Amino acid sequence: VLAPDRGISAWRSLFVCNQLNERLSTTRTSSHVTWLAMAALLEGAGWKNAARWYPRAHDDDDMLSAQFNPFTQFALGASLWLLVLVLQLLLRRIMSIFVGNECHDFVDVCSVANVSVLIMDEPFHGYYIHGKAPSSRGDWCHTELAKVLDDEAKGIGLSRGLDGCQTFEVFLPPDLAVQPPGAPPTHFRQQLCKVFGDVNSLLALMASRRPAVPTAHDIAMMS
Repeated sequence: VLAPDRGISAWRSLFVCNQLNERLSTTRTSSHVTWLAMAALLEGAGWKNAARWYPRAHDDDDMLSAQFNPFTQFALGASLWLLVLVLQLLLRRIMSIFVGNECHDFVDVCSVANVSVLIMDEPFHGYYIHGKAPSSRGDWCHTELAKVLDDEAKGIGLSRGLDGCQTFEVFLPPDLAVQPPGAPPTHFRQQLCKVFGDVNSLLALMASRRPAVPTAHDIAMMS
């Protein structure tokens, strides 16, 4: 029996999935930078003394002997935390102009690999990346890929996306039906739950699998 996706390279899909997994754990700000900056400013620069009952811009015995005001401590910490976050967002925005943005780079990866991605964050809501390449192909050698990208940069051929747009926010109807390869139409949610069930069953089977007992040949190969 021929596979329904016969002739389609799986490596491009696996590459796109790997790139997506790497970006799922990224955030717009770094917690390490946030807390290190707060510690440097509060402790190193002595900004924590501004939260005392007797705050002064310079250190003196009266200020250091004063107790901390808990309300001022909270206000100072929250304000400094927000300031560090805003500075990180501004720096990230400026850097994206020169070095690019990870989300935009992922959209380019999908287009080069000729792979479209549907990301669901709610039962009937998600985002769609139309990754169909203008050449309708994703398997190229280095020379052909360089020529295709150069022609695309010069405006030769078709443009990416649908009417120039590659990313879409989608709202799916509750009665949406899909047709899997080689199967009759089925409910989208039922098909999605079936896929998740199969994946979880496979993971449970892999977790319960006992390691094989090494044979004499394996021991000899390891020695």
